[in-house]
Amino acid sequence: MESLLGRLPDLDRGKMPAVGTALAEGLLRELLQGGEERLLDLVAGIKEVDNGDDWKARFLLHRLVMLVGAADRAEQRGMVAGLLLEESIGERPAGVRVFLLSQLRLIADGTAVPKLVSLLGANEREIVDGASMALVSIGEDALPALRKALAKAQGPQRDVIANAVAQVGGR
Repeated sequence: MESLLGRLPDLDRGKMPAVGTALAEGLLRELLQGGEERLLDLVAGIKEVDNGDDWKARFLLHRLVMLVGAADRAEQRGMVAGLLLEESIGERPAGVRVFLLSQLRLIADGTAVPKLVSLLGANEREIVDGASMALVSIGEDALPALRKALAKAQGPQRDVIANAVAQVGGR
C-alpha cells in the first residue's frame, strides 16, 4: 500500500496538492484490481485522529467511493460498500469507523440497513450519528427499520433516531 500511496504528491505547505485525473484513475484501478485485500490495506492506513498524517489514505478512499458511486459501477459499489459496512461495525477505533461511515453514506443502499441500525445502539455518540446519517442517505428503504429502532430507543439515541425519521419523511 505504501508504494501506491507514495505515488501521490506530498502536501504543499499544508495544503492538498492537485492530483491529476490520470494519476488518480490509475491508483483507483489498481485498488479495485486488488480486491478486498487491497481495500483493507487502505482502510488500515486510516488513523484514529484525523490530524493530516493519513490524508493520502483518506483521499484515496474518498476518491474510490466517488468513482464506484457512478451508475455503471454497481458491482464495484456493492463490494466497496460491503467492505466499508463490515469495517464500520468492526473493532476499529471510533474515529476510523466514523470516517468509514461518512464514506459509506455516499454509496449505501437498502442492503446496509440492518447492520447500520445495529450501530444506533452504540455507546459512542459519533458512531450513532454516523450510522444515522447513512440511514438518512438511504432514505425510504431505511424508514421501517428506523421506526422500529425509535420505538425501543432511550436517551440521546432516541433523539438522534427521531431526527433521522423526520429527515426521511416519517412522522
